[in-house]
Amino acid sequence: MGLAVVAWLLVVVTVGGVTYLVVDGATRALGQAPAARTVGVAPTTVATPTPSETRSTASSTSTSTTAGASTTDGGQVRTSSFPTRGGTIVASCRSGSVRLDSITVRDGWRFEDDTDDERVEVKLESGEDEIELKIVCVGGEPTVRGD
Repeated sequence: MGLAVVAWLLVVVTVGGVTYLVVDGATRALGQAPAARTVGVAPTTVATPTPSETRSTASSTSTSTTAGASTTDGGQVRTSSFPTRGGTIVASCRSGSVRLDSITVRDGWRFEDDTDDERVEVKLESGEDEIELKIVCVGGEPTVRGD
């Protein structure tokens, strides 16, 4: 009986691992968020996006911010989520540098991102619909830049 349980566990772990790799590879090939990037690290509150617009800009993006926790080097980390009709982007600021924490796209949407210490740029696309966000740190808070 013990051997049957071990064999069953081996099959379950193998099938689960193969399934994860296939799904992760397929989402990467489609330009959508891989499984590892769809989970945000910081807790956030998501606001309802405005669905009536055909193109999103900084003025149509809702933001929620969570108070930051102190880090070991004394810096403050501030995290904000930016929900849109195409998905939600979560970014944080620490010591003046912005970091992309997660991108969660909705069904039918894909994304491209470009990130460095000074800015996060995310472009969400679905057919003719397109949303572009440029996120920077302003006063230690992730903020959508309107240019």
